[in-house]
Amino acid sequence: MLYREGDKLLILNILFIFNQMFTQKFYEFFLELEESNTKSWFDQNKTKYEKNVKSPFLNLLADLISQIQEFDPLINTSPKNVMFRINRDVRFSKDKSPYKLNVGASINTTKRSAKDDPGYFINISNKSIQIGGGCYFVSPSGISKIRNHILNNQEEFLKLQSSNEFQSHFGEIRGDKNKRLPEIYTSLSSKIPEIMNKKFYFEHNFPTSELFNEDLSHIIVSYYKIGYPLISFLRTALIES
Repeated sequence: MLYREGDKLLILNILFIFNQMFTQKFYEFFLELEESNTKSWFDQNKTKYEKNVKSPFLNLLADLISQIQEFDPLINTSPKNVMFRINRDVRFSKDKSPYKLNVGASINTTKRSAKDDPGYFINISNKSIQIGGGCYFVSPSGISKIRNHILNNQEEFLKLQSSNEFQSHFGEIRGDKNKRLPEIYTSLSSKIPEIMNKKFYFEHNFPTSELFNEDLSHIIVSYYKIGYPLISFLRTALIES
């Protein structure tokens, strides 16, 4: 069959996009890595990682960033800037396995995992697709700013985290809590338990089968969009307080 130049270019583009998609080889890579989590094994299989894991994940991140920007224009970044390295930091860990068994990213207004920078996250492993947002890395001064903002805007905060959409998609605002705080905060803890939090984030887990859903990026972003009002609230706290 003969193709015109334009048709040939279109076909090549379609093939390129197809090759960037997730396949079963994504999971196979992590199953094998779990059995042989060594530098020598990874070096021998780095091409598989680049083709079957990193490349489709970067493609997904590009889709996510583009769609997030439609409702959150402060997000101005690129897939390579938000993706975490697969190497583990083993300096203070008893587990010296050199590589993570997942891929992940943090989509923020500055650099990935920056403190006091609310945004969105995604982690994909053999067990689940975990997505969410909020402010996970918070400095001591950032925690005080968020608590004071909650204190001064109690009804707005309650409305955000108790809305039907937020509850049905995320359930609650998560985060480690302080056991002791000044009375001004503890007196409010029965009404707003989150005032005791040291982190402020929400999450949802999808089954791994969703990785092959052609609408995956749209589904994830629909969740991000529901969490955006809380992210905006946290940003305001950290910027204006």
